[in-house]
Amino acid sequence: MSDAQKAYAAREFGAVTPGSGAIPRERIDALLREPKVVALATTDDDGYPYQIPIWVDWDGRDAWLVTRAKAAFMEHIQARPRVSLLRLEGLEGAAANTRIQVVGDADVVAGPGSLVPGETMFEVALRLAVKYQGAEIAARYIERTRDWPRCLVRIRPIRIVSWDHHDWHPRYRGDPG
Repeated sequence: MSDAQKAYAAREFGAVTPGSGAIPRERIDALLREPKVVALATTDDDGYPYQIPIWVDWDGRDAWLVTRAKAAFMEHIQARPRVSLLRLEGLEGAAANTRIQVVGDADVVAGPGSLVPGETMFEVALRLAVKYQGAEIAARYIERTRDWPRCLVRIRPIRIVSWDHHDWHPRYRGDPG
């Protein structure tokens, strides 16, 4: 990690200039906690972007994923841990154009392995299943799939870029600031 990245990561994310269109930190946290599928971007072996939709558990500091151990993007993460997450909303003609991009470093915290009650991977997998499927379906899903090989991945943000405005940022129009 470069000195600039360390300095950025050491500061609180989400500093907002009034009227800038950037989303305040509290709202970023709330939006990332909603049950919206986000896009995970990795880099494949040929250097090309690879994107997939994925469930994410945001704890206010790091993003957590419980993934299939043999997914292609897991090889990408292990070889090239720089990744990004993108959450979009309102791009289908709505007035708001809300987006949050989390750029960071991913590391495999646990796995490959099955889900074991009491272990972190199990707890995160259960939170994700409840968040995205509801409690009743989640319990059945976890029980049915607990022996399937998974990995627990943490993404530590280097920067978070956000926008929640219907217009262009002034820098794209040539305005000062």
